[in-house]
Amino acid sequence: TTTTTTTCAVNAVYVDYTSIPVSASYSWAGGVLAGNGNIYTVPYSSTVVAIIDPSTDTINTTTITGLPSGGGKWFGGVLANNEKIYCI
Repeated sequence: TTTTTTTCAVNAVYVDYTSIPVSASYSWAGGVLAGNGNIYTVPYSSTVVAIIDPSTDTINTTTITGLPSGGGKWFGGVLANNEKIYCI
């Protein structure tokens, strides 16, 4: 019997939550890493999608705006083969 062991290495990541503009409690419910390297947050109660650019350590909250107010919009998302993000 042969046993194979796989080791997973995870780099520690520092997240500066103080620089993320929060519009309400539970503003976002997850995020999706897109093909361009940016992370798109999934709005739960926020009226904007925060776009996080890890290469520059910046957060953009002005590109995707105008979503309805209130909670419970979406609670996750996936990146499809067509490079579109679908929130669920």
